[in-house]
Amino acid sequence: MVAAAAKVSVPTVFHYFNSSEALVDAVLSEVARLYGSALMSAGRSSLPPQETLQMLLHTLVNTIDTHPDYVQIFTEWSISARSGVWPRYLKLYRLIIRTVAKVVEAGQRSGIFRADLNPEDEAAILHATSGAFIQMKAMGAKPERMEAFQRSIMQSVSAPQVRKARAKKSVGS
Repeated sequence: MVAAAAKVSVPTVFHYFNSSEALVDAVLSEVARLYGSALMSAGRSSLPPQETLQMLLHTLVNTIDTHPDYVQIFTEWSISARSGVWPRYLKLYRLIIRTVAKVVEAGQRSGIFRADLNPEDEAAILHATSGAFIQMKAMGAKPERMEAFQRSIMQSVSAPQVRKARAKKSVGS
């Protein structure tokens, strides 16, 4: 299937990859690189935590359009508890949770995000919403709907005074 998709012969594929395991390893490394680089950018961001989280959500949602094959592989990888690939997924998952939790913690320290949230739990919840984004996109959700969903996610972590300020701003617009 890989050879056909690449429009090359099977021996050509195995010229570059000694085994199917090596091919899978290369594919997973590339998917991890894409998502890891987005996470690293968010982790190094000098933006306020709320904007950093929005940027991260926006970047990850955009991969649905820009890298649909990566999204499919990532989704399948995240539910594939096979012995060979699962530990690699867990490594990426922990990076996702650690990075998002740090953003949530920074938002809590600055009063932008709710203080009662557990940052790791919130990071896991935010990560789980990626499946909802993927499904919404696959069902043809319009960009406005995707943006509204992103706003809902941000509201769920926002401190009450931030939500009130946003509500006043949107009413005045």
